[in-house]
Amino acid sequence: KIIKFDLNGSFGDMVANLKFTNSSTGKTGNTVYNNDMVAGQPCSYTVIDLDYDGENELIIEYNLDGDRLIIHRIGQAYYGYYVSYRGMTDLKSNGVFSGSNGASSVVVAYFNSFSETDFEVCVFIEIDDSENIYFCEGRYVSRNEAWCMYEDVMNNEDMPWYRVA
Repeated sequence: KIIKFDLNGSFGDMVANLKFTNSSTGKTGNTVYNNDMVAGQPCSYTVIDLDYDGENELIIEYNLDGDRLIIHRIGQAYYGYYVSYRGMTDLKSNGVFSGSNGASSVVVAYFNSFSETDFEVCVFIEIDDSENIYFCEGRYVSRNEAWCMYEDVMNNEDMPWYRVA
């Protein structure tokens, strides 16, 4: 679900004082709702150019279980893109992140683009030990090669996260 809103002030102030408008109900508040799931109050944030377009996105982490909201500007409007905790973990300084569908699967990806209604993710490593799927950079590889590539990519520097006061 895409949430549209305005931002003012420094990043820390923005995060602490965000007001969201639910496009379905018209209600405004400081809690994010996505598919009837409450993400909670913001606890930390980071700033990075996720889609390599020269403009930074603001990523907010919420305190219930690490759900994230990515804030991206299109023209003069700001849009929020909800990503569940498992959908985006281990964010690296180069914009690459890992995600998971369960205990035996992992993907490594980056954001390719954002629009007013959606975002596009490019998955370049997919590992699923339960299904014996090992896919890297457009081709199937051995289990060992996939895990070596995963370790190499995830060895990049972590993004710093800042606490919300």
